[in-house]
Amino acid sequence: MCRNRLPPRLAFHRVPLWLTTLACSFLLLLLTRRVPGIRIWLFLLPLAGVIAGAGLAQPLGLIPQRRREAAAALLAVALTLGLSVHALRTDAVLDPTLGDVSTFRDAPEVAAYFATSLTPGDRVLTDIPVDAPLEYYFGRLGVPRSYLAWDSMRSTATARLEGGERLIVVVNPVVGQTFGSVLRVNGVDPDALIEATAPRTFAHGASLHFLRWRSPAGG
Repeated sequence: MCRNRLPPRLAFHRVPLWLTTLACSFLLLLLTRRVPGIRIWLFLLPLAGVIAGAGLAQPLGLIPQRRREAAAALLAVALTLGLSVHALRTDAVLDPTLGDVSTFRDAPEVAAYFATSLTPGDRVLTDIPVDAPLEYYFGRLGVPRSYLAWDSMRSTATARLEGGERLIVVVNPVVGQTFGSVLRVNGVDPDALIEATAPRTFAHGASLHFLRWRSPAGG
């Protein structure tokens, strides 16, 4: 007779594992006083999968033993097809108008341009989600990361920027960025800069803005 309970390997704790995990996570957030991003919860996916699998195992237990493996295989295929159809119906994969909100399609070309044009004293300024892809291609092309105007913790200091002679601001309008928004996020005063040369644009909309620091006398 099938009882309405989790399998013993998942249910031997008096307090459910998922409950203690969430409680500890929220306590940690309270102690650190940080606003969580969506992706910090990805570590819970394996736990969610285990719990979901335990739930799916209950109806399989009602099927005769000789047919159970075939039923499990059919269930896996059905779930895979269902998720695939759902992904396609949302247009998240095939619709080019959605804007690649988490990517920087011009990153290889921008990095290749920097590889041949950066000179000592240059600083490159970006904002999320442009910074990480650009840093990756810098590494692949052997471009020194010292040109990037942020440290390993993604923090930008005005003093670090002002140590350079030229500031190059990378803007990706596909993700809603503007020249002003990139400066604002990094705490840079636009009045402290003057345009050095005309911006350079790339195939997928990214642009580079070349600036230099305004002298104390305003020249």
